[in-house]
Amino acid sequence: MTVTAPLCWICLGDENRHDLEHLRRDCSCRGTAGFVHLSCLVEYAKKKNQECDDRDQDDLDLAGVQGRGKYAPTASKTPEYSVG
Repeated sequence: MTVTAPLCWICLGDENRHDLEHLRRDCSCRGTAGFVHLSCLVEYAKKKNQECDDRDQDDLDLAGVQGRGKYAPTASKTPEYSVG
C-alpha cells in the first residue's frame, strides 16, 4: 500500500502550495477528503454563496422552512436564555 501526502480537496495542493498555510482537517471525514487550506475553503464558500444568490431562489431558514430570509430564525422561534 502506497501512502501519499495529504492534499487539499479543493485545489489538490499539498502543504507547500500556499506559503505558510498548513492543511487543516477540522471535520470527521475519513481518508483524504477532509484536508483543506483555509483560504481555499473561504474562496469555495464565497463562490457557492454567490451561486445561490445568482439563482434567486427562496432561502431556507435553519428549520428548512422556505421563504423566511437568509437563515435567520424569527423572533417568536428564537429560544430565550438567561444567565444567572
